[in-house]
Amino acid sequence: MIYSKVLFTLVIFSNLSIAERGNWLDPVKDEPKGTYYKSFFSPTIQGDVSYLVYLPPDYETTKSRGYPVVYWLHGGGGNQRTGDNFVERLNDAICCGAAPAMIAVLVNGVGSSLFCDSIDGKKPVETVIVKDLIPHIDATYRTYGTGRMRAVEGFSMGGFGALHLAFKYPHLFGAVTALAHAPIRPDSGWPKVDRVWKTGPLAGNVEYFRKNDPFQLVEKNSDTIRQGMRIRLIVGDADNPNTVARTRELYDKMAGLNLTSELIVIPGIRHSYKNLYEELGDKEFSFYKEVFAGAPSIAGTPIVGKPLTDMTAEDRYKSEEGGLYGGGKNSPPEAHLKAALAEAAKILPLDAKGQPSPNGKIVLMTHGMSNTNLESLRFIELANAIPLKNPALVLINGAQGGMDSRKWVEDKHTRSGASPWDRLEQRIKSAGVTPRQVQVIWMKHAISMKHNAARGKRFGEFPNHAQQLKDDMAQLVSMLKKRYPNLKLVYVSSRSYAGYAATTLNPEPYAYESAFAVRWLIQDQIKGMESLRYTAGKVPLLLWGPYLWANGEKGRNYDNLVYRREDFRDDGTHPSDAGQQKIAGQILKFFKTDPTAKTWFLKH
Repeated sequence: MIYSKVLFTLVIFSNLSIAERGNWLDPVKDEPKGTYYKSFFSPTIQGDVSYLVYLPPDYETTKSRGYPVVYWLHGGGGNQRTGDNFVERLNDAICCGAAPAMIAVLVNGVGSSLFCDSIDGKKPVETVIVKDLIPHIDATYRTYGTGRMRAVEGFSMGGFGALHLAFKYPHLFGAVTALAHAPIRPDSGWPKVDRVWKTGPLAGNVEYFRKNDPFQLVEKNSDTIRQGMRIRLIVGDADNPNTVARTRELYDKMAGLNLTSELIVIPGIRHSYKNLYEELGDKEFSFYKEVFAGAPSIAGTPIVGKPLTDMTAEDRYKSEEGGLYGGGKNSPPEAHLKAALAEAAKILPLDAKGQPSPNGKIVLMTHGMSNTNLESLRFIELANAIPLKNPALVLINGAQGGMDSRKWVEDKHTRSGASPWDRLEQRIKSAGVTPRQVQVIWMKHAISMKHNAARGKRFGEFPNHAQQLKDDMAQLVSMLKKRYPNLKLVYVSSRSYAGYAATTLNPEPYAYESAFAVRWLIQDQIKGMESLRYTAGKVPLLLWGPYLWANGEKGRNYDNLVYRREDFRDDGTHPSDAGQQKIAGQILKFFKTDPTAKTWFLKH
């Protein structure tokens, strides 16, 4: 029955008459400053739909960078050109650093549509936006293509539409701003609004109104919205009393649902988005600096936190302390360090059965995904070339492309018939050693946003995704210990810089925030969590490996490490030859100098 309903709806939409499609194309092809008049073919209406698009100043010069997107919805009686003031202010804000570089799409609302599908099916504006326009924008421009990096903003009717779309499709939007949103409802007491209610797309149908009412939708989808959507309501206190009252009513309702939202009431402003923007000033776009934290700025530096190694005890990132181990400290607590040194002292050459032997081997294996794989290859090449390397040490690259932490944990067989663990066992065998000789692992994992989306899951805001990564790694260290019973130490690293990423695999701020997953994992062991007790032989002892994140060209103070665009391939995610060399150098330096590693890594 579900499929039948969908097909029936599409038939209604696709058989619209030419007259009913007519205003989908704005007949005025003016391009307000900074915008481009564009159109695309909509499968829903089987015709062309127009829009205006704004591209940030560096769009044409930074071909490999992705951008967040804000969709701007005009008020009743307006058109796509009505967003010219928003675009002009946005461009100025980007150029002076008050806003992140982002794309803006000025949507054609086809008259007074409320940005909803009309009840008679003749103006499926909502469906065109959700099913056709957004996919078209993601396919045509270099967007991130995720709800986390997509926002919707609107004024008056557009404010109602923005709330309607964001609350109905919370997976599509990470933020919503409603400026003086139209107080649409049955018998509002405002003649102008009542006319729209009765003669517009809702046609006075109370049941259909409830299906589209932001008040109903925010309650229905509150659990998903609560996962991280930023909500902002703006109104002038001199606006129509119905608008002001409805705005406050919605704000109170969201508070009752434990949703985080912001209400801005501007004194003396009537129903004018230009005046609202004038009074908001930079506040309008500082909101997007927070919403799109991690998106590349015009200077190519992501708006995220300081490197953990540079943060003091007083510094905070979203309430999290600095330092690899917390409290601004980059070294493990004394007791944990002492225990790690004791474990390191037990690392001796072992024979194939795992027994100490002067002719045995010490296996250091790497574990992770594609970036770890590329970095491991170069690290092993560099390490094998140094004369001081312990001759008993065997280095094995166990990382595999396409294998994020979820895939390792799920341990599924691929089309080739082998699971990642099967391939790992084969690599150990090919190196002429056995699982019982594996005593040390360096691992670096991430969760692919792409893979999560394929599973129908929302990637989530911080700390959700970092918590999932921590849980995955906790399972992995247990799995590793069971497979490699003589495993004593696991060094864990977080992601390197991803501010140049043009893909949605694991961009900023997820790469930066993965460091907290590593820290929480190690802290759980330090605190004595039962499942992570190395003294009981359940898992190996856990330590930070090399911390690889630095803030692009701004770098970090800890050791002046910087990442430039040429350190990454065209996708901005995977390290280039130069990036592999840089990161591999960091890994090698760590194992040559760390007190828990140099005793077995180097010959004596």
